[in-house]
Amino acid sequence: MLDRSDYEEPRCLLCMEGDEREDADIRRLAQKLDGFYAHDDMAGAERFLKTWLAESAQTGDKKLEFFVQNELIGVFRKTGRKEPALDSADRAVALAETLGIENRADGARALINAATAYHAFGYPEVAVMLFERVKPVCERDMTAGYTLGSFYNNMALALADTGESAYAEELYGRALGVMENTPGGEPEQAITHLNLADLYALENENAKIGAQLETARSLLEKCASLNDANYAFVCSKCAPVFAHYGMAEYAKTLEERSRRIYEGA
Repeated sequence: MLDRSDYEEPRCLLCMEGDEREDADIRRLAQKLDGFYAHDDMAGAERFLKTWLAESAQTGDKKLEFFVQNELIGVFRKTGRKEPALDSADRAVALAETLGIENRADGARALINAATAYHAFGYPEVAVMLFERVKPVCERDMTAGYTLGSFYNNMALALADTGESAYAEELYGRALGVMENTPGGEPEQAITHLNLADLYALENENAKIGAQLETARSLLEKCASLNDANYAFVCSKCAPVFAHYGMAEYAKTLEERSRRIYEGA
């Protein structure tokens, strides 16, 4: 089955009105964080973020704290630490409300991140509640592309785990519709097809699984020349799914591809 942490949390690059210098500073922090993520260095990312979390506490900078807590959700989730992940999730949502941005795209992403964490740690009902809360904001304000496609995928995953298969399949269809019209969207399309394979397995619709696997493999091969961290991440997440469905050799190919990209970053 596909790892439930299939997508990274959306990056909350603040677009709030205010001090442009402060927002530029946060963007610089985001760029430095990308260096840790490119090397899959979660320990380094955590140390870096905790330094800036302390800075936000000392200065009372809520915008900086909001950014840091959002990033920490993903770091803690990827390292399997439930309590700190959910604590950061709750703090990020509370900060979005304090800053008055929970009904805007930048603030809504905190709720998406929180929902993703709650789902990853076994609370799909809480995740669905949070996803439903931000869905109107996402569909109104998010430009069609990776972020919106990711939202649909993650919400569908939670819905599948609460038994709402028809609604989940509908949202996977929306995710594909978005990513098929997004340049470079093949890796994310592949993940969606693997999600569909898992959904059909849950529903015992085994005849539909093979087509989803083959489509996913075709999409991953179409962009096999990519050499970036996102493609490495996708390959690492897709490999266990192919292995689960009996495609062990292709799983090894993806694992090796991911390893080479990370080592060469």
